[in-house]
Amino acid sequence: MRRHPRCVGLAAPQVGSLLRVAVMDATGHPKVKSSRGLLVLVNAQILKAEGDLIQREGCLSVPDLTGNVRRFKRIFLRAYDEQRQMRQFELDGFESIIAQHEMDHLEGKLFLDRVENTAMDVFRRRNYAA
Repeated sequence: MRRHPRCVGLAAPQVGSLLRVAVMDATGHPKVKSSRGLLVLVNAQILKAEGDLIQREGCLSVPDLTGNVRRFKRIFLRAYDEQRQMRQFELDGFESIIAQHEMDHLEGKLFLDRVENTAMDVFRRRNYAA
């Protein structure tokens, strides 16, 4: 995750592992005012979800495309951390989207599976200067 500019999350299946582990860190991303820092989510479950929003998403697994995806605006989530401690999180906005995106990978889904209209809502990724 740290090797790719603007990458804010990674799930175990993206690196060839079948573990139900995802990591996320939105620190310094322009869509986040303040971040919780690195979160390690093991066997994560969404307990409750509220609201919805549509936001552009991209993914290392589909590097040339982005798409508009509808997600929950706020989620209440339970997961084990890297010390095997059960933790609960309330994630809002962009951090909520990151967690949902990474949890989708654990279910074998990509953001493209959630795009409502592929003709209108999928785009070629812009090239960012390194």
